[in-house]
Amino acid sequence: MKLKKTFKALALLLGITSIIAGCGANNSSALKKVDVIEKQVYNFALVKDDFSNEENYFTDLAVDGLERIKKEYGARIEVFDTNSSEDYEKRLREAAQNNDLTFASAFKFLESLNNVAKDYPDKNFAIVDTISDLPNVKSIDFKDEQGAFLMGIIAGNTTKTNKVGFIGAIKEELIETFLSGFMAGLKVSNEEAYKNIREGNLVQYVGDFNNQKKASDIAKKMYDEGADIIFESAGEAGEGVFKAAKEKGKYAIGADIDWAARFPEYANVILSSMIKNLDDAVYTTAKEVINSDFKAGPENKMEIGLKDNGIEVARTTSNLVSKEILDKVEQYKVAIIKGEFNVPETLDEVENFNIK
Repeated sequence: MKLKKTFKALALLLGITSIIAGCGANNSSALKKVDVIEKQVYNFALVKDDFSNEENYFTDLAVDGLERIKKEYGARIEVFDTNSSEDYEKRLREAAQNNDLTFASAFKFLESLNNVAKDYPDKNFAIVDTISDLPNVKSIDFKDEQGAFLMGIIAGNTTKTNKVGFIGAIKEELIETFLSGFMAGLKVSNEEAYKNIREGNLVQYVGDFNNQKKASDIAKKMYDEGADIIFESAGEAGEGVFKAAKEKGKYAIGADIDWAARFPEYANVILSSMIKNLDDAVYTTAKEVINSDFKAGPENKMEIGLKDNGIEVARTTSNLVSKEILDKVEQYKVAIIKGEFNVPETLDEVENFNIK
């Protein structure tokens, strides 16, 4: 009798153990499912506009930002090339299908992006260097005038002829922002150079962002007419300005990336470059999606300037620019960050600009 009771007790104990083990297995499975949910894979896309030039160094920064998101968060990224401006809308629609956030790499996408964003109100988009008024589009707006102002300080304090030129890609609002900041910097550092660029023939446009030969021809003419420094805001066409500077033994200033670091063969003629850290902006915007902090619409535009280190003076500047001038640049940089004055964004604002 006692033996039977012992067997019954043992059987009961084994049964309970099996049940507990089974529950443990189920809990383990459940935990694995939770882990899968927590490790959601996010999808990001970039639509590029560099169809007319395979080497678009500014757009490459956007790709770098997405690659960083991929490395740190395991995100999936897609990069869509365009064969012409007519491809903009088509590629944006393709990108919107399966991605949590789609970036348009330049202001030229604005009309196409707005068309697509209206058709996909539940999808998120971001665009660089312009402002969209749609509620599902994040606008990444660099304070280009701030960096250009510091380039004006460098040029105004370096020129020997008091003739400083500007070559832009196209006559458009974005490029005017660069020109306005640059002229404001000249105005406070070299009144004669400012007068010459305002009244002379020292502001010219290439007509696009890629024609290096035309940019070079324009620059050569400016140098021949007395300019000894030219600030370019012409995209890939800007390389033509550096070629002309090297040929003529003059100086140039670049925009968007550190051109002297990118092209060492021109380093001895590139005084400085104003850098736009697009990679950081793209990374930060994508990270907002991952952290559920993403907010779009014009009221939530991302304004990036000197204060955010979104715009910087190239480190290579110290190779050709004196410490005395760099100290002045730093003083103005600090003043801008502190809000002691606002740099003009338009040519009309430059006319009335004055620092007491």
